[in-house]
Formats: sequence, structure tokens, C-alpha cells
Amino acid sequence: MSSTEVSVSTIPTGRTRSDVDLVISAAQSLCAATAMRPSSRPSTRPGSNPSQACALGSLTRMSANSPKVGKTSCRVMPISSRTSGRRRRSMADGALAPFSRHTVSCVMGVVSATRPGTDSGFARARLWMSKPTSFTRRAISSPNSSPQSSSGAISWLSTSNTAVTGSSSRLFVRRYSVTAQIGTRDSLCCYSLNHPRSSARSRKRDFMSRMSSSDVLVHSAIARALAAQGMTTLFGVVGEGNIRVLADLVEDHGVRYVKAAREDGAVLMAAGYASVTGEVGFATVTHGPGLTNTATALTQAARAGLPVVVLAGDTDPALPHGRQRIDQAALVAPTGAGFQPIVSPATAVKDVARAVGRARAERRPIVLNAPVNVQAGTVAYAPAKASPPALQAVGPDLDALDRAAGVIATARRPVVVAGRGAVLAGAAKSLRALAAAIGAPVATTLRAKDLFRGEPFDLGICGTLSHAPATETILAADCLLVFGAGLNSDTTAGGSLVDGKRIVHIDLDPGRLGLRTEVTVAVQADAGRAADTLLEWLGELDLPHGSTLCTEELRTRLSEFGPRSEFAPHDGGSVDGRDLTLLLDRVFPRERTFVSGSGRFMLPGYAWMRVTEPSAFIETVDFGSIGLGLATAIGAAVGRPERPVLLTAGDGGLAMELPELLTAVRYGLDLVLVVYNDSAYGAEVSITDRLGKAHDLAVLPDTDFASIARGMGASGVTIAGPADLPRIAEAIENRRGPLVVDVRTDPRTPIPH
Repeated sequence: MSSTEVSVSTIPTGRTRSDVDLVISAAQSLCAATAMRPSSRPSTRPGSNPSQACALGSLTRMSANSPKVGKTSCRVMPISSRTSGRRRRSMADGALAPFSRHTVSCVMGVVSATRPGTDSGFARARLWMSKPTSFTRRAISSPNSSPQSSSGAISWLSTSNTAVTGSSSRLFVRRYSVTAQIGTRDSLCCYSLNHPRSSARSRKRDFMSRMSSSDVLVHSAIARALAAQGMTTLFGVVGEGNIRVLADLVEDHGVRYVKAAREDGAVLMAAGYASVTGEVGFATVTHGPGLTNTATALTQAARAGLPVVVLAGDTDPALPHGRQRIDQAALVAPTGAGFQPIVSPATAVKDVARAVGRARAERRPIVLNAPVNVQAGTVAYAPAKASPPALQAVGPDLDALDRAAGVIATARRPVVVAGRGAVLAGAAKSLRALAAAIGAPVATTLRAKDLFRGEPFDLGICGTLSHAPATETILAADCLLVFGAGLNSDTTAGGSLVDGKRIVHIDLDPGRLGLRTEVTVAVQADAGRAADTLLEWLGELDLPHGSTLCTEELRTRLSEFGPRSEFAPHDGGSVDGRDLTLLLDRVFPRERTFVSGSGRFMLPGYAWMRVTEPSAFIETVDFGSIGLGLATAIGAAVGRPERPVLLTAGDGGLAMELPELLTAVRYGLDLVLVVYNDSAYGAEVSITDRLGKAHDLAVLPDTDFASIARGMGASGVTIAGPADLPRIAEAIENRRGPLVVDVRTDPRTPIPH
């Protein structure tokens, strides 16, 4: 049996010669060997001889030290498809180890080809894993011919000027897509060229025909299952581990893909999206470093209780020493996020449904782990049952609620406190009615900010951010009715606001009841239903007339109190961050989403920046990390594009997340980023002052963020001092796309809030 010496393009400089590269090179060589004939027979069609055209080949020798500069020489021995596997293996004289158990079958056409002296002819191809009898034969054509269908052999109409002598010339094919997959032990690597780009209609028709078949590739099944679970928007960074599913989602299901600059940014975008829409946010990253980059973002989203699904590729467990190999389950565990592996092709669709269902029910991120070897398998697609719902509104435990009613009936100074759980339950109206019936002032946690805005006895935020009238009123209370709040140390001001009080704690999640604070009565129930039941029962009782807290004096104090009651105007050369916050509240459109980064500057915004509903406010301090606001704001802008987004950030935090400004620019988002630029880590400056240490460790060099923003394609304005503050309103009014307002502030201005 004779062999044919051919040459193929070398692997690009800087890439590792991986198994994929070797298989592609082998396929290219087989392609050339089977598709091209000697010049004495220029018009011979490979398809005319099925035993040659569909020959199975085994790479017999590959030398990286080719005598041909810029080329790699390969010797290919065409063999009959009837040759046994043992015979094929024995023919692999001098074969490289990666090919010891692999053969390349169904080679179709020329892959990488250039004519000497030209740069045309770049072609990209797809390498599929196939069973020996299940591969699909697909026709391709040369530039001077048309493709022909073929049910049993490759069809190639070649012309006389495409003859090959040695390796001096190649046919060329353009505009094909690229993926590659290594075959497993008992499979064949089937190499084929895609059809040239076709119309959207024909692509959809091709896709539907594939979906109607009994078997689909697992990555296609994953994409279809995610679309069925409600995915419409996906944030991510593409890599080898997730590119197949991502391509299927975008091309076959019309999912909007938002390209993040970093993987942590993608997860934070999904979290911001979930926060403003109430839906599951979706992100995708590749394996290894793609997932390790998400650790802080996963922790923030988990502690914020946001439903997010992160589709992460994973390496093939059969390659334990791969460069990007890491135990991804162990990596995710300490973040507080959940981990849902796609165990096998057979479970893939169900595993997708489980991941989305868990995100909804557990209200935390779930990492959907998709190993590349599983993605490359096939499965008979069948839709999964609907994913489990989130925690459902349940009727209250009547015995526990009866005890709660007894506590309320005997209270003389009750206060109603609502948290995020009450917001999610849509309980605002019921809680207002209950508070009015028992004469109780109302307050919220930070994450339910402005739920009761407009009520005459609205105390605002309960906890360390409480203003003076609110703190005094809560301290005077003898009973707190807490609906859907966790009662953490911020809400209780380190316990000082709950000491000596009876507490009725109502929450849909039984795991949160009395978790951080000892309570008198704990009731698992939906906040709205519990409030309605209590209102009905208490209305049947002959209670003393109202609380002693809701007085005209308190009403007057609350109506007259304002931020200026707590601090005097700043007369320094730089801008007082508190003045800046009040100005932003006045000049920014009222229908807005307000996102606050973390840092010393954030407290005035928490207390004084108004929003029309709690979902329009997002804080990013749950893990105590800086540099998380910009990506979160991008997700919010994508999720609620009708509302402009106001983001406040410190200069230290912004320096960490600045690459995501490119994402905001790329999509033309209506986002205004205001930098409280004190050229320092402001909180750490305060700490060094208290410790009597030199604060140089916390000082940063002056940075012109407005100029940087303009260089990245956004608008930028610098506010150097109080005299420039009126320019902010003008810049906001005339904004077109992302705007960065760089405000020079004083790091030593006292900002409790």
C-alpha cells in the first residue's frame, strides 16, 4: 500500500501542540491525501471511488522538525474502511502517543489551504466526535464548483486547475465555523467542513431539522434546556469550556449575550439583573481560571440572596493534569453558592432544570458545572419537568400566629419593621394597614429601603443608619413586629435596638427565623398573608386605642427632619461627599435605579438617596468588598433599560472594576457613574488617623477618571471643587450613553451619614 506525503499549515505560534491540534493536523493531512490527486489525473473526483473517498486513515508519522520551513510534514496511509481496528493500530509505525487509540474518519474536503504567494484560502472547520456508523456526510465545494449532496460518499467537483503536485498548491474554502473535540477511547474523530454561511431562515431550518432527530449533542441540549427555563439574557466571558453552549444559545435560541470584560463582572451583572427584574440572572464562564475569577462575585451574590445561575465549563476528568484543571466543586463551596454538576449526557436536561429551580428556591447563585467531555456526547432530548418553584406563599401556622397576636395585643409601643422578604411578597399594602390599625410607626431594613416612603410615621431605615428621631422611637418601643427581615447586626445596631423588647419574627424561610436574634414568637409564613390574618383577628378584639408612639409630636419631627439637620455645610476647597449626595438626589431623574458601590462614601447614599421602589436600590456591601458596583449597575441597566442608572463609587474601588466601563460603552447603556475621588482608601485613612499612624499606606495617586472615561468611549466631566457642582446637572441632562463624573472630595470629611 502506497503512502502520500503532504504538508499542512503549522499550528499558530504560542499555542500548545495539544491533542486537538494534532487531530486537526491529521485530519488536514487525510483531507489532502484523499481529496487531491496527482497532476496526471487532475479531474479525478474522490467521490467516484468510495473506498478511497471515505477511507479511514491512521497518522503514521508527524515530525515537528520538518525540512519545509513553516510547514509540518505528515505521512498518511490511506486504508480501506474494511481494515480492522487491530490492523489499523499495527500500521501506525512510529505514531505519536496521542494517536495511539485514535483514527480519523470521514475526512471531507480541504481544510487549510493557500496558493503560493497569496493570503487567501483561510478555512475553519469543525471536528466532531462520532460513532463509526453515525457520522453525517456533508458536501463542500471549491470556489469554482458547487456543493453536491452525498448520502454515501463525499462529493467534490474539482476542476483541472486544482491539481496538486507535492504540496505546492491547495484548494481553498472560506467562511466556515470552527470547533474541535477530541474523540474518546472507542470513538472516531469525525472531521467535516460546515456549509458556507447561509441565510437566517436556512440556519433556522437546519436547526429545527437537527432538533427533530432523536439524538442531539449534549451542548445543544443544555442550550435548549436553558432557553426552556426562561433564559433570554446571558452575561459572560467566552472560553473553550463554554463556547459550544454559548454559540447554540445565541444562534439557535436568540439569547441576548452581553460580553463582560471579566468573569467576576459577568456574575455581578447577572446579580444586578436579578435584583431589578426579580428573575433568575444567568452568567457563563469557562473552566479553571474562568471560574476562580468569580469567587468574590459569587460570595456577594450568595450573601445578597440573589437567584443566579452560572454556567461553567469544566475540564475532562480523564485529563487530571490539564493546565486549567481545578476542583470546581471545592472552589465553589466556601462562597455560599450552590453547585449543580451535569453528571452525564442522560441527566443533562434534568440537571439544568435542577440548577434553575434551586436558584429560585434557595435564592442564591448555583454553578451549573458542564464538563467538556459531557458536552461532546449525544442524548435523546426530552424536555424536563418544570423546575421547582421558589419558596411559595404559605398560610401561617395558626397556633404560632395566635401567640403572635397575643404579643401584639398586649403591646403599648409596637413598631413594624419590613425587610426584603416583605418586598418579595408584595406585602407593603398589608403592612401599612396593620400598622395603621395598631398605631405603629413603620421602618425597613436597608434592602427594603423606601417601602413606606410617604407614610406620616415612616421612620426610614432601622439600624445603624437610623436618623435621630427614628433611633429614639425604636429604642422606646416595647415590641417589634418583623416581617421578612434577617435581623442582622446592622438592623439591630449591634443588638442595642432589640434589647429588652418582645419580638415577633415572621418569615417565609424557616431557616432565618431567630437565626441572629432571639425572638419571642417565630412564625413561618408569607409576610402579606400573615399581616392580613393578624389584621382580621386583631380587629375582632377590644384593644386599647392605638400605640403611644404615633403622636403629633413624632409626626412633626419626622416631617421637619432632613439631612441638613445632621451636618453643617462644608466650607473646604474640596467637595463634601454629603453635599454631593444630596445634589445627586435632586438632579437625577426620579424614576431611576440607584446602585451604590462600597466604601466610606456609601452611607449618605443609603440614607438620603430616594428611590420609587425597593428594587430600584442595590447595595454591594454584603461581602464587604469594594469594586463591585460597576458590573452590578450594568446588569441593572440591561434588566430595566427604561430606568437610568446612577452608580456611586470610590476611586479605589473603581480602579479595580474600570475595565467593565468598556462593556457599558459597547452597549450604549444609560448609566451615570459618579466617583467620590478622594485619592485614598477613605475608610482606611480614618482608621490610620484613629490609630495615630501615618496614613500614607492608604493614600492613592491622583487619577483623572474623566479623561480615562473619554479614552474608553464614554463621556467624562471633572468637578474640582464646590464651584463646579452646578456642572453635574448639565452633564446629566445632556448625557448620551455612559457618563463618568469625577468629583474631588475630602477624605477627612466626617461621613457617618
